[in-house]
Amino acid sequence: MRKKMLLTAIFLQAFCVQSAMADHKKPKAEKTKDHKTWYFVAAPLYYLGVHIPLHESGHALAIGLNPNYSLDNFQPYPHFGNGHFYFGSADAVCKSKEACADKTGLGVIFLAPYMTDMEIFAVSNWLLSTERINPTSVAGRALYFAGMVVPWWDFSFNAVWANDISDAAQIARNFEIPRWSVMAIGTSVSALGVWQLWSGYKRAFHSYKGNESGVVITPMHDSGKIGVSVGMRF
Repeated sequence: MRKKMLLTAIFLQAFCVQSAMADHKKPKAEKTKDHKTWYFVAAPLYYLGVHIPLHESGHALAIGLNPNYSLDNFQPYPHFGNGHFYFGSADAVCKSKEACADKTGLGVIFLAPYMTDMEIFAVSNWLLSTERINPTSVAGRALYFAGMVVPWWDFSFNAVWANDISDAAQIARNFEIPRWSVMAIGTSVSALGVWQLWSGYKRAFHSYKGNESGVVITPMHDSGKIGVSVGMRF
């Protein structure tokens, strides 16, 4: 009896040791590193180094396309001037007294970066939501921050920060509409952007699949009107 118990104990020990060794040899599932912290750290640097020059270039391009104005004081980087801090500057100077009467054209010049931000955001969102660019790849995650997060921030910041020298104040002044209305429209568009940012974040960092709701925001303007077209999918 004692011999049987001893043999049984030896067998169980051998079985447990073998099982432990087998488990040790099994490849363990490693947590995928998404390095999201680095994307968040890089986003402000991208905003200051790339998107602000792009924002000011939007003003500059609109000035160049308008025959009544010329470009002056083009400084597409953060700086101080006239007692104020500017993230960037691009001044429109009217070419004649008659040209200065073109208030609508001047309004479009100040509106240009808003339109650029919306277009970059919409195209980037489309590329990632349709997976023409893999949203979980390095390129996809970089595009999410560079093409969605940063343009959304630029648009929202300029819509809400509406002091006397801001783009929003200039748009209101030249289109002869209340400043609060520019802020209200900008805040509404920004809120729709938050919805898409959250969906994009889930796609990029949580591999979210399924029938997602979607919003397509398309800027619209002509010589006398400005606005956006919003399409929704549920």
